[in-house]
Amino acid sequence: MSSGVIKLELSSVLEERHSLTVFPAVVTEILRKIDDPDTTPVMFQETIIKDPLLTAKTLKLANSAFYGYPRAITTISDAVVILGLDTLRNLIIAISAYNVLNKEVKGYHYEKEDFWKHCLSTAMLCRSIADLYKMPNTETFFVAGILHDIGKLLLDRYRFSYYNSIIEFSQQYKTPLYLAEKAVLGINHSEVGGGLAEIWGFPQVLVEVIRRHHEPLSSSPNVLNFAKVTHIADILSNKMLGFFVEKPVSAVWKEFSITEEKELLSEISEKLNSFMKEIGKE
Repeated sequence: MSSGVIKLELSSVLEERHSLTVFPAVVTEILRKIDDPDTTPVMFQETIIKDPLLTAKTLKLANSAFYGYPRAITTISDAVVILGLDTLRNLIIAISAYNVLNKEVKGYHYEKEDFWKHCLSTAMLCRSIADLYKMPNTETFFVAGILHDIGKLLLDRYRFSYYNSIIEFSQQYKTPLYLAEKAVLGINHSEVGGGLAEIWGFPQVLVEVIRRHHEPLSSSPNVLNFAKVTHIADILSNKMLGFFVEKPVSAVWKEFSITEEKELLSEISEKLNSFMKEIGKE
């Protein structure tokens, strides 16, 4: 691995996005409309059935043991009624994200499935924390969680090459890894992820959450809660999975203190393992 400092240009790194697996067009369309109150179940169904393969995978998982419904779900229309629109949308996004995120990410020490597990468990934790604090738009929290680290996919090879320099900088200056990453590479994964989300046409709230999830208090007011919850969920996910845990922003950690953290992580771990088992059958 190389040592020293490199100054990457964000635009140059983003040009490498063509090497990534991309979300299906219908999922991008769903994400763009995620906070659109005018989206109806019928409009949603019409969007999904444009992609027969995604429809088939969705129905297969909707009928799996993970959901455990006694009656068969044979159409997207059935799934909307039985699962609910929000749950179904999250399922479709999770299925698609599996293909995009289920990669080995060596620069961040993720084996295959590790990165996907982190992203999915962060999404599940986001939704649970939002429910716990009775926040609206829990679907957006889920999506923010699953997408928060997408920049790592593009920055991976640079992070791998300069891994030692990043670690040394972090230890020498007692600074978080995302700041050490910025100091050594010139950019960090949050900036890359935000740029990628923007190019892919994701809603501005998701672009900003991805960009600010390590520094949630710098978010704009309409994004602040999404960024803060994603920040906490990211840390709890790493703790649950045994990955390196960054020090949280203290004010945010205090605001979202979870008295039954152990029980929450146990519940999410069980859900994560169950979903992984089902999606692995695809």
